[in-house]
Amino acid sequence: MLCQFTFWNYKPYRDEVTLDLCPARISEHEERLIIEPISGEKFLPLAVIYGPNSGGKSAVIDSYRFLREKVLEFALNPGLFSSQSNGERKTTGSTLKSGYTNDSSFKFDNDSVDAPTGWKISFIFVGYEYKYTLVMGASGIDEESLYVRDLETGDIEALFDRGENISLGDSLKDVNLGRVSSRLPLLSFIGYIYDYEHTNNVKSWFENTQVFDCGSSINTIAESSIQIPKSIDKKNEFFNLLNSMGIDISDFHVIEDSKGEIQQMFSLYRYNDNEILIDFNLESNGTRKVFSLLTPVMQTIQEGRTVFIDELDAKLHPKLLEFIISLFTNTEVNQNSAQLIITSHDLHTLNSEFLRRDEIWFAAKREDFSSNLYSLSDFKKISSNGKQPRKDENYAKQYIEGRYGADPYFQKLKNWTVEK
Repeated sequence: MLCQFTFWNYKPYRDEVTLDLCPARISEHEERLIIEPISGEKFLPLAVIYGPNSGGKSAVIDSYRFLREKVLEFALNPGLFSSQSNGERKTTGSTLKSGYTNDSSFKFDNDSVDAPTGWKISFIFVGYEYKYTLVMGASGIDEESLYVRDLETGDIEALFDRGENISLGDSLKDVNLGRVSSRLPLLSFIGYIYDYEHTNNVKSWFENTQVFDCGSSINTIAESSIQIPKSIDKKNEFFNLLNSMGIDISDFHVIEDSKGEIQQMFSLYRYNDNEILIDFNLESNGTRKVFSLLTPVMQTIQEGRTVFIDELDAKLHPKLLEFIISLFTNTEVNQNSAQLIITSHDLHTLNSEFLRRDEIWFAAKREDFSSNLYSLSDFKKISSNGKQPRKDENYAKQYIEGRYGADPYFQKLKNWTVEK
């Protein structure tokens, strides 16, 4: 599960910001918290990021996507490998010379344009907490480190630490650093050249997280990426879940070509003992969006993964958005500690009935065009006494009024402070 995600100098985020999935000391909805079974530590199942267009919401998701792609660089580019020998995978020479330019840095001041971009992430996986740091400049990797904490014993090991030089912990002492490129993350190199428990775990965690962008339109079967479980039990669960969301499709009828590629797909409805087929492309965008996301969401919950979704509410009825959120906040459904991080404009769920204050996040742009990211639980309300918003306040109304520093309509910032 994700603990914290920190980054800086990425797109509108000039300064360091942290998306924190550790719960604040507040009293609402304590029953929904994820409890790590070994350490007993508690974590949030959900974070919803609100804010105006161009405020920086999507950049949070995109920043994680960029980090994930760097960590999985070899996995996402299988052609970087050649034959295997003596238990190691050999890499082509061009692999380790892959370039990096800091095109994603903050562009509104000269100091940031050429400054490095950095990430820090901590997560728990198979009994260990991992903390990974990556700092990349125009010339390559400036800093990189990976630490692991055993949740049972509390022991901490520095697996590697990279600056001007690279130091390796005992677990990785046999790694040959002779072929490591200054432009390639050491984690990516070790994770796909060698077979070590901890780097394998970190690689698996990043592979298991998923990132979706729901802001683009869905017009065709190919774009909707429909995934229907093949087993009878999973398929029944799939359609039962759809029906509980008010989508009464009973099955699909698919026409494939000789290569097994889908040419046409029909929704099957049952009514008064009749079966009616409707071309799936005639279904609403919202229905097609639900189909494109439902199987990945089900897999995320069943396997205890973390999923990032940009603009989940786009073309989705508020009740369906509420339903998807409830899958993660209901501990009877979410038994394997899955987590959902989304961006949204929807105000229906922006209230204390659905969300804890530490699950509500705002992305707001300052007058100097840099963005900030902060949770409602850390926000001091604009008033003479400087108190936090209470759990019984009308969050949506105050958000529209701009009282949380991220005015969704006028895109203006009020004076505000964030607790340190």
